Amino acid sequence: MSKPRRGPVRRALRAALALTLITALGALAIETWVARSVAARVHAPDAAPQHAVIVVLGASVLRDGTPSPMLQQRIDTAAALWRAGRAPLVLVSGDYDPVREYDETEPMRDALVRAGVTWESIRVDRHGHRTLDSMVRVREEFGFDDALVVTNGFHVARAVYLGRHHGLDVDGVIADVGVDRAFSVRAYYVGRESLARILAFFDCHVLGTRPPKHDERD
Repeated sequence: MSKPRRGPVRRALRAALALTLITALGALAIETWVARSVAARVHAPDAAPQHAVIVVLGASVLRDGTPSPMLQQRIDTAAALWRAGRAPLVLVSGDYDPVREYDETEPMRDALVRAGVTWESIRVDRHGHRTLDSMVRVREEFGFDDALVVTNGFHVARAVYLGRHHGLDVDGVIADVGVDRAFSVRAYYVGRESLARILAFFDCHVLGTRPPKHDERD
C-alpha cells in the first residue's frame, strides 16, 4: 500500500500558520502605532495644558449609585484640573440607559460638585456609550474645538486618537498616575485595550463608524 501524501497537508498548515503570524504582527503594528502616534499628547495631571473644556469619560457605577474606584480617579483628577484653572468647564460623558435604570453621568456630576466644581461649570452628555461616541460629540454636539480628556492610563491614548481623528484638538490626562494594581488586573485591561485600539483604527480608517444621532442635550 502506498503511504498517504502529506505534502499538500503540510503546505496548507504552513500557509495557515504564516497567515496567522502575519495577521498577529499586523494587529500588533496597528495597536502600537495608535498609541505612539499620540504619545506626545498624553500628560500627567501636573503637566496638562490649558484647553476650553475638561472631558471626563464614564466608567462603571456601583449598585448604590456611587462611582467605581476607577471612575472616581477620573473625577478627582478632573476636579483638580478645574481648580487649577486648566479649563473653565467640565463635560462628563457616559452611558445612560433608562430601561436598565443605569446612569453614569449623574453620579459623575454629583461627585464633581462634592469635589468643589460649581454646578454651572458642568455639562452632561448622556450618550457617551462608547469612547468614539464621547469624543465625536465633544465637537459636533457640544461645540468645543479643543479639550482635555481625562481617563485612566490604559485608555487615554485611544481617547486622544479618536478625538484627533475627528477634528478635535485634544490632549489626554492620565487619571491614575502612581496607582498600583494587581498584575492580573493590569493584564486584563492592557489586553482588552489592545483589542480596542485595533478596533478604533478600523472604525476610523476602514469602517467610518459614526455615533448614533441624538437630539437630546442636557
